[in-house]
Amino acid sequence: MARPKPSSNPAVLIATLLLASVGLGGAAYGLANLASPLSGDQQLSLALSVAAIACVTAAFGLLLGGKRQTALVVALLAAALAAGLDFLSVVKREAAPANVATARPPMQLPNVELWPGGVAPVCWSGPPLNEEGMRLQAAVGEAEKAWERVAAVKFQDMGACKAGMAAVKLEPVFNADNPETPTLGKGLLGQADTVKLAFAFPSRSGCTRAEDEEVLKTCVYGSAVHELGHVLGLPDDAYSQAADPACKALLRGDHAALAIPYRPASVMNVCDPSHAFGRLSDDDIGDIRSLYGKA
Repeated sequence: MARPKPSSNPAVLIATLLLASVGLGGAAYGLANLASPLSGDQQLSLALSVAAIACVTAAFGLLLGGKRQTALVVALLAAALAAGLDFLSVVKREAAPANVATARPPMQLPNVELWPGGVAPVCWSGPPLNEEGMRLQAAVGEAEKAWERVAAVKFQDMGACKAGMAAVKLEPVFNADNPETPTLGKGLLGQADTVKLAFAFPSRSGCTRAEDEEVLKTCVYGSAVHELGHVLGLPDDAYSQAADPACKALLRGDHAALAIPYRPASVMNVCDPSHAFGRLSDDDIGDIRSLYGKA
């Protein structure tokens, strides 16, 4: 009796090669993850990876022997093992701590009082804003949300400041690009000086009013994230005793060095140009959570 000819269907060959590639890629990914495991499942990852590699090897051997349909089944098994590895890596990531930076010494300075319950009341000082100013004010609102998304804090906007109002006074400034917060945390309630938020940046390229308004809003947002960090009680990282001397030279000389960690990539570090974009780093998230807890 004549032996049946091996399948000549090109679709079977293509599917086998694709599935074998998925299996091989998944195995390589699983082995790479063993170098820095996130949980105690190294043995299972290793077993799945070795099995996937064995199935891929067998699939290619079957292909060379003309048994394409059997090779397709084995390659499908290799792809299934790769999918198992991917699922295992997802489970590991979800089981890992969301932010290891939360286990750190608090950034709170001894003379800084935090906001009870994480609620910081704010009001707006100065004349009513025009349409452009209101759009920039909305960027400050987005900066407030950036902190609120990562920690148990809330900026309570009370509208226009009124006499006797117990709130932090925020003042838009259009004639200078040097914002300023007079003190930190709840101590701002006893301050006559306002928190000055830059709504114009005459000397910062890309942030002037004559250029793209969306870019200007980004600059306002980034600057506000920094100043609102002060409102919540976070100090300037650049005043850390461990800060880069070249950075310290750019700051006010009448401010004593602080016994705080130095976070080079922090939005509270004015010597890092990227802070202007308001991207909260892992250190920023860990620092604010050390004061108020998670959102």
